[in-house]
Amino acid sequence: MTDPLSVQADEVLGHTVPRVYTPPLITGPPGPCGCGCALSPETSDGFEVVEFATLVLGVPPDEWQRWLLIHALEKLPDARPRFRRVVVVIARQNGKTYLMSILACYWMFLAAPLMILGSSTKTSTAVKAWRQAIKLAQAVPELAAEIPVKGGVLTASGKEQWNAATGSRYEPVASNDDGGRGDSLDRVISDELRQQHDYSAYSASYHAMRARQYAQWWGITSMGDDSAVVLNELMEAGEKFINTGEGDPRLGLFGWLPPETADPLDPEALAMANPSLNRIRPDGSGFLLEDLLNEARVVLAKGGEALADFKTEAMNIRVRSMNPALDVAAWARLAVDPVALATIRPSAFTRVTSALPTETDSPIMRDSAPFVKTTSFSTMRPSKCSCSRYASAASIMRSSYWAVPAMTASSDGYSSSIRVSVRKPRLPKLTPRIGTSRPDWAIRVA
Repeated sequence: MTDPLSVQADEVLGHTVPRVYTPPLITGPPGPCGCGCALSPETSDGFEVVEFATLVLGVPPDEWQRWLLIHALEKLPDARPRFRRVVVVIARQNGKTYLMSILACYWMFLAAPLMILGSSTKTSTAVKAWRQAIKLAQAVPELAAEIPVKGGVLTASGKEQWNAATGSRYEPVASNDDGGRGDSLDRVISDELRQQHDYSAYSASYHAMRARQYAQWWGITSMGDDSAVVLNELMEAGEKFINTGEGDPRLGLFGWLPPETADPLDPEALAMANPSLNRIRPDGSGFLLEDLLNEARVVLAKGGEALADFKTEAMNIRVRSMNPALDVAAWARLAVDPVALATIRPSAFTRVTSALPTETDSPIMRDSAPFVKTTSFSTMRPSKCSCSRYASAASIMRSSYWAVPAMTASSDGYSSSIRVSVRKPRLPKLTPRIGTSRPDWAIRVA
């Protein structure tokens, strides 16, 4: 790993070319793309989109956006899109949604007539990208003239439409099993693909393109966890074709992905995931390496969910779970005896299978606080406690303090703020009880 202290904040630039991508079919001498590939205006519509964005919309694409447009819009000899499915995986805030607004404008006016569907996890997010594309077009008088005054832009909630005189139509919807059904689609933009945990939304939109030979589906997202079923399986298929040549040649994968073992403090890994890193735009937008490194130091100290979030959002690295059951870093910071210590998710209870606790039983309850500070001391069971379930003999015991609403105090007579467990080396037999009420007796430990 590169020592972040030895790297000047302005020395590292985001990578224009992703570490993982499906190579072009066309081969030959380097063309005008600039990366060394042989793609040209004759073999990719991307060059025309870049020209449209620069000369008509007045928003020149970033270097990584230009590269992606040229490679993702490669054409077959019969002019069909080389890729029927395009999967773009890139860290957040690099301009991926804005790129799709540019592409939507191109489809609405120069590639018309097309039926375009833009989807995202929430309808409001899809509508935001839809409005952004309309705003880009309306800022250009020649394009604004192609939007009918009546019926050009429909804004009724749930019935949003953008219609152009070219015959194209763009609708924003939520990513669900209804989005796209009943229509024949030419273009689909599926934003935040990592949030699709099953194939219902994907099937509704992708299969609506079946009768369209020139159709193209775009899935654009940052990395997620193991629950991102659609994204993970499309990536596996894309990587298999890249590595072996087996599978779907019309599935394009473009991933600004650092190695999964990359250190959050490695500037080079951050540059792999963030092509806009240290590339400040004329309007002042963009972000700096210094800021990412400062954030990385904080989440490394916290660990757990904060670190998982940073890895997926800022480093574009897949994690096993966004809410890790075991936070190793936090465990290490506690520096306490791990006897009967459980660091487990707060969504379940665990109880000892024994009917009654004994001196050697250490019951554990899963709770909303992942850790509770504990203190070991010698004590006797309070004489006023009538609960016979607790051992009364003097012993080395551990007490855990925690807050519980008064209404949840047990009728068995023990306090709602103190639970006592005997420290013995034998661990309990645990039986998960998901979604049930608090056990009859449960001793909080951490």
